[in-house]
Amino acid sequence: MPDISPPKKLKQSRVECTVAFTGEEVASAEQKALLRLGGNMRIEGFRPGKAPTALVRQKIDPSYLNEETVRLLLPAVFDAILKEHNLRPIIPPKVDIISRAPLTMTITLVEKPDVRVKGAGKIRVIRKDIVVEKKDVARMTGYLRDQYRTAIPVERPAKDGDELTLDFAGTLDGKEAEGTRATGYKLTIGSKSLIPGFEEALIGMNQGERKSFPLTFPADYHAEHLRGKEVTFTAIVNDINEVRMPDFTDAFVKEHHMGESVSDLEKKIEQTLLDQRKRDDKVRRREELLDAIRSAAAVDLAPELIAHEERMLFDEIVRNLEAEKAGMDDWLRRTNRTAEKLKEELLEEAVKRLTLRFAIQWLLEENKIEATPQELDEAREIALADVEPSERGKAESHYKKGGEGYEELKWRKRVDKLVEEMLAA
Repeated sequence: MPDISPPKKLKQSRVECTVAFTGEEVASAEQKALLRLGGNMRIEGFRPGKAPTALVRQKIDPSYLNEETVRLLLPAVFDAILKEHNLRPIIPPKVDIISRAPLTMTITLVEKPDVRVKGAGKIRVIRKDIVVEKKDVARMTGYLRDQYRTAIPVERPAKDGDELTLDFAGTLDGKEAEGTRATGYKLTIGSKSLIPGFEEALIGMNQGERKSFPLTFPADYHAEHLRGKEVTFTAIVNDINEVRMPDFTDAFVKEHHMGESVSDLEKKIEQTLLDQRKRDDKVRRREELLDAIRSAAAVDLAPELIAHEERMLFDEIVRNLEAEKAGMDDWLRRTNRTAEKLKEELLEEAVKRLTLRFAIQWLLEENKIEATPQELDEAREIALADVEPSERGKAESHYKKGGEGYEELKWRKRVDKLVEEMLAA
């Protein structure tokens, strides 16, 4: 075995060991590395894997050989360090080579950090009264009626509520402003779908009439080049249609299979809105609770741990882009990011995720929250419910007891129970 120094405790739950290998150990590992790398090389005059190691050494990049040699030496060293000193690293170790002759390296292991959630028992999330008002129901019934409205051509000046078909364009500093032209655009006056003042300017216009009018774009308009700018619009009304809404009666409700009566439909809408708002509020309260836990947490994070989480986040982005068949450079442009800005965001998100993860783990242990076998069986069945029959076997293996998927389900269930308990307090 190589010479391994006693582990040195560092700040932030890190442990450092220095390892020195003998020349014989390095030579033996290097020979194995040559055989492994040579097995994938094609050398003229030899079958794959049959070329002499001396010839393989000439053909191969020395950096690849060194990397593979170190990779072969490390597993036995890791096992020896962990077993002898009862260490439990939570991420892959960091290895730094400090000398080549003799081969000497430092190995930095990161264990679970020190965690404390201050005032955990006093964390509260304000409950809100969930109500549905008559105007909310009326808005929904109006939307349903709108699906069956009719538009009748009329020969009169346009008024509020009419549906118009128009062409328009805007000019800024004597030139057409980008993004302000439309042809055959359908607009209901009063819908507030265009910038303030536009729809009001159309009232009183006749079919075929042209009109110019200046409007100032809002300061928070989505198109930056138009924010706060005065643009002169010219609009031509092609058609004017009077919108007629159906009478909202029991007969209308029955005819369109919405319920037995107006009252019946309004009760259904009220209950649907109430259920949705309760779900939304539950999400809101959960997010506020998690934010409060994160803010109350004190976690001493090692830089290696943060760097590892950053890589995980970056790899997640890369996988998503590959699934979308999109490139990183294009994504950065589309999301108005630079490589430096992305790096800052990854660092911030890594710290936030790690802080919350360890804080929750601490709370789970402090409150002795566990998931029962029955709860895990139910969670497993829910996870498998939507799996395609052809993928069922693979999914069942993933979620079997002791497997990665099973541990994920256990973690989620425990977190759900913790959140419910804290929200109920």
